[in-house]
Amino acid sequence: MKLLFFLSSTFLRKEIAYVFIFLSIVFGILYLIKFIYNSFRTVKHSNNVDYLLKNGKKIEIDLTTSVISITEDKKITEFNESATFDKFVENGFVDIKEKRQETDYISFVKLVYTVDGGNYLHDIKLPMSMKSVEILFDFHKKTTLIYDPKNPENCIIDLGFIT
Repeated sequence: MKLLFFLSSTFLRKEIAYVFIFLSIVFGILYLIKFIYNSFRTVKHSNNVDYLLKNGKKIEIDLTTSVISITEDKKITEFNESATFDKFVENGFVDIKEKRQETDYISFVKLVYTVDGGNYLHDIKLPMSMKSVEILFDFHKKTTLIYDPKNPENCIIDLGFIT
């Protein structure tokens, strides 16, 4: 009976080890596929930008009139950590916690531009608050938009003033 239990427990250990090895290989392959996909996507985007810079037509747009809407997504992360001197004070006498908040903002700008009598929409995602975007667009009222003459929806906007 003890021999049968020992063999079965050894067999289970091997199965568990094989499962961990199999899962490690599967997750490694999935990570490799994601890395390759992101690399191709980055190269495709870079090629598109290079094509537009060489062959695109430039127009100047007014940011104050072409912006349709600006929306904001706010993510607040709170950290509750013990203060450093709390380690030197016995628990029960002083219970001091250090609270820290980090706020991440993402703004989504929707703007419209006119090419050859047609209106086209373009979305921009910026890692800043809505108020910051409004202030930047008020200071820099005009910028350059480069579009593809064959497909005016394919465009890039010069936002070099945002640093």
